[in-house]
Amino acid sequence: MRSFYSRQIVELSSYIFNGLVGLAAATGLLCFGALRWTRRLGRGASTIRIVGGLVFGASFFLVGYGVWVSSGSKSPVDFELAQGVNYERFALDSGTGRSAIGHLVTIDLTNPCVVLHTSHVAEDGTAKALKNITWAQRNSMLVSMNGSFFYPYKEFPTYWDVTPNEGDEVQVLGPTVSTLGHPKPTATKTTGTSWQGISVWIDGEYRPGMGADIPPSSIWGITGREQILTDGEISAETSEPYARSVIGIDPVSKQMWWLVVDGKQPGYSYGATLEASAKLLAERGAVDAVEMDGGGSSIMVYYDGAQFERLTRPMQIRIPGRSRAIANHVGIARGPRPESEGSLSC
Repeated sequence: MRSFYSRQIVELSSYIFNGLVGLAAATGLLCFGALRWTRRLGRGASTIRIVGGLVFGASFFLVGYGVWVSSGSKSPVDFELAQGVNYERFALDSGTGRSAIGHLVTIDLTNPCVVLHTSHVAEDGTAKALKNITWAQRNSMLVSMNGSFFYPYKEFPTYWDVTPNEGDEVQVLGPTVSTLGHPKPTATKTTGTSWQGISVWIDGEYRPGMGADIPPSSIWGITGREQILTDGEISAETSEPYARSVIGIDPVSKQMWWLVVDGKQPGYSYGATLEASAKLLAERGAVDAVEMDGGGSSIMVYYDGAQFERLTRPMQIRIPGRSRAIANHVGIARGPRPESEGSLSC
C-alpha cells in the first residue's frame, strides 16, 4: 500500500507543478492587465502597482523556471564513444505511463581497449567526495558514472548548506575494489554491518559477476543496493519513478550496461521505476542488474576529445543540470589493458 500511495504522491506533485506554472502564467497576464488599468487611476494607484508588479514578477519567475525544468534535450542519440563502448539517449516509459529520458552505455568487455576503473576508497570504507566530472577530469576517463550509496548526506531543508562538499570525507556503503590510487586492485569494505547490498565485479578474465560478496580475485568491483534483474527475470520491488543509475551484466557474452535515467524534472523526464529500468536492460540483453545510488547522485559524463561534458541532466537542490559531490565513481579509460600493451593500438 505504501508504494501505491508513493506513486500517487509523485503523480499528484507533477500535476500540481504543471498547474502552478499554468496558474502563474494566467496570474501574470491578469496583473499585467491590472497594471495598465491603474494608469487611469489617480491617487492610491501606486500601492496597487507595487503589489501587482511583485505578483507579476513572481509569476514570470515561476513560468520561466517551469520552462527551464522542461527544456532538456529529448532527441535520440546513438554513437560509439570508443572501441567496445557505445552510448545511446532515448525516451522510455517511466513505468507509470509518463515519459522519461534514458542514457545507456553498452560495454563490450571482450574488447582489450576497454579498461574499467573505480575511484579510490580507503581500507576503512571512507572516500573524499567529488563531483563526477571532477573525478573524470582528474583521472582522464573516457566516460564515467556515479557509484555506491554513501553517508552523510544533507540537502533538506537548508539548500544553501548541502553536505557533502567536494573534498569532504564520506562513508561508502558496501565493498569496493579500488583500481585507482593503488599499485594493484585492492578490496576495501566499510565498517558498518547493517548494509545488505548487492555487488557487481569483474574477474581477471574480464568476466562480470553479481552477488552478495565480491570474490577476492576480482580486479574491479562496486556495490549497489537492490538486485532488480536476476537470471533474466525482473526481481525489483515496486517503486515510484525516480532518477536512476543501474548496472547490468551478461557473464556469458561478457557485456556490461550502465543506465542512467534522468528524473525529478516534470515535462522533461519524470524518472523511472526500478521495474521499468530492469525491463529495459533485460530487453537489451542483460541477465542481472543492480540499483546504484540515484536521485541527485545519478549522472554520466564523457570526454568528447576536447572537453568533459555531461551526457545526463542531473537535478540537485532543484536546479536542472547541477551535479552533486558523491562518494565514488566508475569509469572507462582508453586502453589497451596492461596485458595487451605493445601489441595493440587503441
